[in-house]
Amino acid sequence: MAQSSHIEWTDATWNPVTGCSKVSAGCKNCLAPETQVLFADMTWRAIGDVKPGATLVGFDEHLRLGHNRAIREAVVQRVWRSIQPTIRLRVGEREVITTADHRWLCEPRPWWRRTDRLRLGVRVRVFGDHTVSRDESTNYMAGYIAGMTLGDGTFRFDPSWRSDKLGFPQMYWRVAVTDREILDRLTRYLAGAGVRVETRPFDSGGGARKPIWKVETRAKSELRAIADMCCERDSADWRAGWLGGMFDAEGSHDRNLRISQKEVAVLERAAKYAASFGIATRIERYNGCSSTLRIEGGAQEKADFLSTVRPALQRKIDDLFGRRLDAGLEEVTGVERLGEREVVDIQTSTGTFIAAGICTHNCYAERMALRLQAMGQPRYANGFSVTLHHDLLDAPRQWRSPRFVFVNSMSDLFHETVPFPFIRQVFETMVECPQHVFQILTKRSKRLRELGQRLPWPENVWMGVSVEDSRVMFRIEDLVQVPAAVRFLSCEPLIGPLDALPLSRIGWVIVGGESGPGARPMRREWVLSLLRQCREHNIPFFFKQWGGTWKKRTGRTLNGRTYDQLPRPRPPLSAQPGVRAKAPCTTPNTPVRSPAALRVTPLTTQARRHAVRG
Repeated sequence: MAQSSHIEWTDATWNPVTGCSKVSAGCKNCLAPETQVLFADMTWRAIGDVKPGATLVGFDEHLRLGHNRAIREAVVQRVWRSIQPTIRLRVGEREVITTADHRWLCEPRPWWRRTDRLRLGVRVRVFGDHTVSRDESTNYMAGYIAGMTLGDGTFRFDPSWRSDKLGFPQMYWRVAVTDREILDRLTRYLAGAGVRVETRPFDSGGGARKPIWKVETRAKSELRAIADMCCERDSADWRAGWLGGMFDAEGSHDRNLRISQKEVAVLERAAKYAASFGIATRIERYNGCSSTLRIEGGAQEKADFLSTVRPALQRKIDDLFGRRLDAGLEEVTGVERLGEREVVDIQTSTGTFIAAGICTHNCYAERMALRLQAMGQPRYANGFSVTLHHDLLDAPRQWRSPRFVFVNSMSDLFHETVPFPFIRQVFETMVECPQHVFQILTKRSKRLRELGQRLPWPENVWMGVSVEDSRVMFRIEDLVQVPAAVRFLSCEPLIGPLDALPLSRIGWVIVGGESGPGARPMRREWVLSLLRQCREHNIPFFFKQWGGTWKKRTGRTLNGRTYDQLPRPRPPLSAQPGVRAKAPCTTPNTPVRSPAALRVTPLTTQARRHAVRG
C-alpha cells in the first residue's frame, strides 16, 4: 500500500528506497577532521576518528516548557566526509573550523543558529574544556599506577631487603578489586614498563559479596620499577594519572563527585593536584569515618575533572547523564571565511554532541529517520542508511484509482549506492502504471544526467531537482538534458536569491521556506523574484510555505492569496474517490503534453473552491 502523503500536491508516497546522505547547500553540517568531540568516557578525541557505534556526550535538542536540557548519551549512527567551503569560528578562546550551515546552541532565541548567521558578540552555549583531556603517556600511566597503589593496593618493598627465606619481610605488590576494568588497565600499563602480571581470583565472594580479582608481582626487579613509578614526578600527566587512579580506587559519583580517605594528608595531596588543573575542591572532615574531597561546581566542572583524570570505571562517570546541562555562555569573537577543505559529519541518536567544547547538532532529515527507527518503523530499521525495498517495486500496480505519487520521500532514487538495475525496475513499474503520475526529486543531477538516456520516460513521470540557492544552479543544466514530460524545480528550502533562472525548458517551480527549530529565514524578495520569472515564462508556480520555527503560524499566503498551480489539472473529484483535488493551474505548461490520464475537463467552480479549502 502507499503511504499517505504529507506533500501538498500529491496523494501518496512510494518509497522503494529509504535513506540518503547530505550533499546539498541546504544541509551540509560539517567540521574539520581534527575537531575534538567529547566521548561518553569523558575523553576528547578527533571527530575524524569517530566510528559508527561510538557513544558521545549529547544533550536534549529541544527545550521543553518548564524543563532544562539534560545531558544524554549520543550514539553515533553514521559518519561521512566531503569537501566544502569552510569558516573559522571563534567562541571565547575556543576555535573550530566548520561549514556555513553548521548549527550551534545560542542564547537567547532562536536557540539554533547557523555559523554564517553568527555575529560578534552573539552568546553561544559551551560545555567542557577540550584542552584538558590527557593522552596515555608514560607519565600518565605511571601516575595512575601510583594513585591506584596508594588508594587500593598493597606494596611491601625496600631495596635493601633480600629474600624472605633469609628472615627479611616478604616483598610483593598487589591490587585486589571487584572491577576487572581497573585490573585490565593496570595490566596494560605495567606491561609498558616491562612488568608482567596476570588477573587471577583473590576471593570467590559469596552471598551479597562480589568476587574479588587481583594482579600482583613478587619479582624484585619489577617491584623496583613500580617503586620508581610511584615516586612523585614534576609532570601534569603524572598528577592527572595519580588522580585517576585514586578516583578509581576511592572515588564515588552520586550527584556529588568525591574521593574518600581516612588519611587527610592524602586528600590534601589530591586537592593540591586538582588545583594545578584549575579544579576547585573542598575537604569535608567527619568524626568516626573517612573524610572526603569534594569536587565543587556543577556538571561542567565534573566533566572537566573526569576529562582530566580519565578514570577506568564508566559507572563512576554515568551519573552525569540525565543531569542538567549547565552549559556556560561565551561570546563569538571571530568569524572568518576560509577555502574548501575536507570536513567530517556525524549523525547521533540525540541529534546533538559537543564539538570543541561548543554545543552543536545534526540535520533534520536524518533525525526524522532515526525517530521512525525508534518508533519501530520496519522500513527505517537501518536508520538513514540507504536501503532498497524490493518488495515495494510492484506496489503501484495494486492501486486502483489514479494517484499523484511522490517517489522516495526523504530519500533519493539517484543516490550513488542505488544500483542502475534497481532504478530501471522502478521506471518499468511507472511505465506500466499510466493511470498514476509519478514525481521524482533528486539532488544528484549529475547521475541523473548520466543515466537519463538509458531509462524510459513515459508521460506520467515528472522529474525535478532541488535548487536551494545559486550554488547549485548546475543541476538545472543537468535536468534539461533528461527527456521527461515535465521537468520541475524544487526551490525548498530557499536559502538564497535565484535570479535569472534558465527556465525555457522547465515546466513547474515549487518554492518554500525552511521549517523547524533554527530554520533559516526566507526573504520575501526572493519569492517575488521567482514568481515574476515564472510569469514571464508562463510557468506554473506553487508556493508551499513561508516556513520558520512555527510554519503553521507563518502560513503559505503570498500577496494575499495562495499559489497552487500545477502543470496540468488533476483528474476530477469523481475520478478519485476519497481524494481531495487541488486547484488547477491557470497557466498551461505548453512545452510538454499532458499524460492521457490527465486530459480531463477543467474543474468546476464548486470543485475548485472545495480544492482550495482543502
